Amino acid sequence: MNNKIKIQHRPFGDYHPYEPSADQRVPHTPNANDSVALGILTEPIGEVDNVSVIYWQNDRKADAMIVEAQFLDQSSQDLHIDDQGHLSEAAARAGLIFGVDNWRAQLPAFSPGTLIHYQINAQSNNSKIESEIFSYQVLQTSKITQISSIYQTPDELLVNCVSEKNQTIHIKFSLLKTNTVKLEMGFGHQIIEEVGAVKNGYGSFSIDHLKVSIRKNPVQIQFGIRDQYSKAIQAIEVISGYSSGSQIRLSFDSDSNEGFFGFGERFDTINQRGNVVDVRLFEQYKSQGKLRRTYLPMPLFISSNAYAFILNSERYSLFDLGNTNPQQWSLQMEVKDQVPVSMNFIFNQTNHLIDLTRQLTDLTGKSPMLPEWAFGLWISANEWNTQKRVEEVVAKHKELDIPMSVVVIEAWSDEATFYIWNGAQYEPKSGGQKFSYNDFHFEPDGMWYDPKAMIDNLHQDDIHLILWQIPVLKENQEGHAQLANDHQTMLENDYYVKKQDGSPYLIRPFWFKDGLLMDFTNPDAREWWFSKREYLVDELGIDGFKTDGGEHLWDSSLRFYDGREGDEMVNAYAQTYVQEYYQFAQSKGAITFSRSGYLGAQTSPCHWAGDENSTWEAFRHTINAGLNAALSGITFWGFDIGGFSGPHPSSELYLRAAAFATFCPIMQYHAEFNHHQEPNNDRTPWQIDLINETDYVVPFFRKFTKTRYELLPYIIETAQKSSQSGIPMMQPYLLEDQSGIASMKTAYYFGEKLFVIPVLNESIRSMEIILPEGKWFDFWDKQAYLGGKKYTIETPLDRIPVFRKID
Repeated sequence: MNNKIKIQHRPFGDYHPYEPSADQRVPHTPNANDSVALGILTEPIGEVDNVSVIYWQNDRKADAMIVEAQFLDQSSQDLHIDDQGHLSEAAARAGLIFGVDNWRAQLPAFSPGTLIHYQINAQSNNSKIESEIFSYQVLQTSKITQISSIYQTPDELLVNCVSEKNQTIHIKFSLLKTNTVKLEMGFGHQIIEEVGAVKNGYGSFSIDHLKVSIRKNPVQIQFGIRDQYSKAIQAIEVISGYSSGSQIRLSFDSDSNEGFFGFGERFDTINQRGNVVDVRLFEQYKSQGKLRRTYLPMPLFISSNAYAFILNSERYSLFDLGNTNPQQWSLQMEVKDQVPVSMNFIFNQTNHLIDLTRQLTDLTGKSPMLPEWAFGLWISANEWNTQKRVEEVVAKHKELDIPMSVVVIEAWSDEATFYIWNGAQYEPKSGGQKFSYNDFHFEPDGMWYDPKAMIDNLHQDDIHLILWQIPVLKENQEGHAQLANDHQTMLENDYYVKKQDGSPYLIRPFWFKDGLLMDFTNPDAREWWFSKREYLVDELGIDGFKTDGGEHLWDSSLRFYDGREGDEMVNAYAQTYVQEYYQFAQSKGAITFSRSGYLGAQTSPCHWAGDENSTWEAFRHTINAGLNAALSGITFWGFDIGGFSGPHPSSELYLRAAAFATFCPIMQYHAEFNHHQEPNNDRTPWQIDLINETDYVVPFFRKFTKTRYELLPYIIETAQKSSQSGIPMMQPYLLEDQSGIASMKTAYYFGEKLFVIPVLNESIRSMEIILPEGKWFDFWDKQAYLGGKKYTIETPLDRIPVFRKID
């Protein structure tokens, strides 16, 4: 048999969480009602005449059926590549398309729990081949129908449960604090031998202030603090059939008016009521709000019913917030065998829902205080790739009397090692050695002719410098000598993230595709990695690192030095990477500026909202992101004024964004790489005036920036209080008044004294607002107002509604 023809079918494709590959099974883990599409690739092009799939249920191959695959030419496939999904989606859509023929076979839906096997056959005029045998199990849901035993100690209540399919799970209830109930859940039964079973059945139990009531037909468990606060688990289900094992779904009572706020940095909306929210860290380049994806997810929320919830797990989870059943919210979570997962319900004991953020950060950590200079204006653009360009922009700020405090340089390095300045002359060293600044020579006409002098001059003007970083050793396509040496050291010492067979995991998206991913759980690897960057802080005195990326994991089976695997690290990797950079930076008196993270992200401040278009829609989504991040504990947050990508923003959009940023924890502008084309892509205020042929952006931006600097004592005091208490600097008004007025949906308190209402739409020159109770005066013109009433407020381009509270 001639085997020159080839078949490719990967059931999980690239493990992309959202976009299927052309050779993938979709869905790769089907429900009972799902038919299954099999993506198949064959080569050489035009050689294969026929593709078919033989499939059978369970072990009954004798009853196998055959389905013919349909040939798909590229024009009939949904494979259009655009920039709305950035490089990761583009990779998924375009991967393995060229040089192959595309086929699709459709398998029918099967009943729950059915095990399906299938094999692909391809035939040409003179050749016939068959693939390996692939399998999947149709998902099956099994409800908990009985309580088998209950154990009670002075500190906890253990409940053992059995499903209708004889699966066993256990739940432990305990008091973490006087107002916090901890639930721990896992597969299998547990016993407490020294106490013994107190009851084989149902009833009510008390542990200090914790009360638990268990009912049957159907099984329901109600728990709470005293008689004031309670939640009811209305259903417990085990979902089996996943390749990684079974999952557990809990359904809780919820009235139709209950609001859900938080879940990390969410761009789509502030109240997630009626939505299904997945907790999966992902690099979504632009359109985060439309596609409901985020760089910084967290499995936690604040409820308008005066409680907060946190799932203490790094694995994937899914929240259905009244979407399927308006009377319930549910949590579906990955639970590994023998590894229970815990969750906490915090019942609020004050009249202010924002106190729940403080209590959440009691569990996930507080934000360390930033240095005072971090609260001035930050400036950046990806085009700033020379010392001359940076110095010109700084000089222009001085000329126009626009104060600034921080310069972020992304395009500073050699684009190979990412720790050596572009254009530096030096002798390569072995991968295990580190560099000193004196090892480099800089040409007078080079891109960076004297980095040390540039940094010293910035510091003399009280301007601080942040340099861009990624957690990747990129593929050495250019034959870079130092990168080759670093590659060798990284490979020889196992400093990289591994696949199950121990081989290196290579980056799958196009961004740094095929690069090695650094394993920051390995202490020797960390020491090696940061030793390469020590000279930047110790000798040059840089003030921090922009820790970009970290969203590169798609495979749930990867292995890490500390024993964790990809099913945990797909969410936790970015947080681990940033946390290690932050600890290194802090040891040198520097900070980090990060895009991605997970639970506890606020313990390594600060963060920005990532990449977005310069559109009004993107601006509205960005405000949602900032307020959700604040509710989730991330107090030191900023965004790219006027957007990062695409055509320049209008002058009006830029000024509305600048006004909002004036009253944000971090104020910065930034812009995407544009291949150094003219007009340049900078989001400097003078460039916005130039592009839009206006003359008012610079003076109005100057006004906002000087307002910012006048507010610095207040901002710094607010930041210090936030760092200590966990109460965010930005506190959404929506928590205390879910007003029907659209303008109030994104209103927020900026600290204790200021109330801010962003302008979200074009051509708005006045707004109807409602002020909170109390006495206020207009921040701009000092006019007095009484709270609790509606007002129409003028909103010219040099201001947005901001009010200061009168004590």
